[in-house]
Amino acid sequence: MKLKVPPSKSITQRALLISHIAGGKVTNPLLSDDTKHMIKALKNLKSPIFVGNAGTAMRFLTAYLTLTDFKGTITGNKHMQKRPIKELVNALNKLGAKVSTKNGCPPVHVEGAKGLKGGKVRIKGNISSQYISAILMVAPYAEKDVVIEVIGNLASKPYVDLTIDVMKAFGVHVKNKNYKRFTVKTGQKYKTRKFKVEGDASSATYFWAISHLTGRKIDITNISKNSKQGDIKFKSLLKKLQKRIDLNDMPDTMPLVAALCALKKGKRKMVNIANLRIKECDRIEAMRNELKKLGIKTKSGKDWLEVEGAPDKIRPVKIETYNDHRIAMTFAALKTKYPKIEITGKSCVSKSYPNFWKDYKRITK
Repeated sequence: MKLKVPPSKSITQRALLISHIAGGKVTNPLLSDDTKHMIKALKNLKSPIFVGNAGTAMRFLTAYLTLTDFKGTITGNKHMQKRPIKELVNALNKLGAKVSTKNGCPPVHVEGAKGLKGGKVRIKGNISSQYISAILMVAPYAEKDVVIEVIGNLASKPYVDLTIDVMKAFGVHVKNKNYKRFTVKTGQKYKTRKFKVEGDASSATYFWAISHLTGRKIDITNISKNSKQGDIKFKSLLKKLQKRIDLNDMPDTMPLVAALCALKKGKRKMVNIANLRIKECDRIEAMRNELKKLGIKTKSGKDWLEVEGAPDKIRPVKIETYNDHRIAMTFAALKTKYPKIEITGKSCVSKSYPNFWKDYKRITK
């Protein structure tokens, strides 16, 4: 069975921002809750800018507004106002911006100064790669070269690769030294062009999992085999679930991997997933709660989750999605094996995959 997944949310958000700066055009963009917030904000830079629970839009726009004469606030819903952004705010200020937040979370107040001075800044790598992506995208317009030094290991490296790749497509080069030091030379400018967004590997993972669980052949037709999206590696992971699974390069797959681990006897530990505690919900705790309902034992730490698989113990329960699209789609995949599982709050998939349930019904009928 052939399936086209939606365009990539990650690539769309990057392309929208860079294309806006360049005066270009994005074709085949994802139109979902998150990207609509970005599109609306870029069309009308009027305070207060509201981005709902779109973390990518919040971080990228905070950096972008420092290039403009915007003076005002960017904020989001109640959950967004609990998601940290202090590391990005501090870094932008070090580069010459005037950005502030009362408690390290949105709302963020920006005093746009039509550009950054530039220079060197150090950022912790384990909180969010989006901070680095946000700075990289505005760095070409700083007065001096921008150098980002990463403290510790960088989480979600493929997402920074995506940023660098989209920047390159628009004519700007980033020097990446082993994900420890990124340099953007001043004087570079984005070139006006059309940019087409490819299919979303993160969305595809749920159907790859369904194919794995049901034996049904599902051919995703709009993702390149050479895609730089980190979640493309999920297909390899499906072939063998190791006892220790490092998800540093594809953390968004954690809920789905945890669900698959629940179906395999024995203990399996997912590591390098600390940043999942500050996503749409605390995804580590959310999965612990819902797997417990199913009859599955788990343990967790700051950056890991251990699941003790017991497929025979799984029972029909009502699953809570925490208004998190990835939790909803994860248990949709599991439901193909255990049809009596009930999922509440299903509409949250509109954040990244508005037609998910329609495609799911077609694939699983």
